[in-house]
Amino acid sequence: MKIKRQGFTLIEILVALAVLSLGLLGLAALQTRGQQFTQEAYFATQATILANQIMDRIRLNSTYARTNFSGGSGGYVISAAPSSATNCASTTCTDADARNYDLSIWFKALADNLPTGTGVITGLSDASTNNRVRYTITISWSPTELMRDDPDTANAVRTRTWTLYL
Repeated sequence: MKIKRQGFTLIEILVALAVLSLGLLGLAALQTRGQQFTQEAYFATQATILANQIMDRIRLNSTYARTNFSGGSGGYVISAAPSSATNCASTTCTDADARNYDLSIWFKALADNLPTGTGVITGLSDASTNNRVRYTITISWSPTELMRDDPDTANAVRTRTWTLYL
């Protein structure tokens, strides 16, 4: 009499386990990339918020930003944080003091909210638009340690640019 055996062999179980392991590894990689993309989107959003904040501050002090701008300098043109600033939140300030205060707050926010965050504001007087001043705000930051593990983003610097006309 012949006995018919049912069930799985050891080889079938090992193959199924290997396929399951590969699927789980793929899911783990997908989760990691998703987290990286979410973090990058967060930093891009922070940069946009910071750019809007400085543009609002320039608009509030637009008389100074327009009248003290000359030939690509003055006004709110800057590439590094001002060396000193009066606290205009608690003291009455001149327009120049307000500019330094605005920029010092902005540079601090860049450093606090973006990894190695830096900013540059350039200006240009445009004769084709009745000599309106065009400020260009550029914000840059480096990827975080999580993103450095990815060869596509290891040494990349993220840069975003906004333009404000006064």
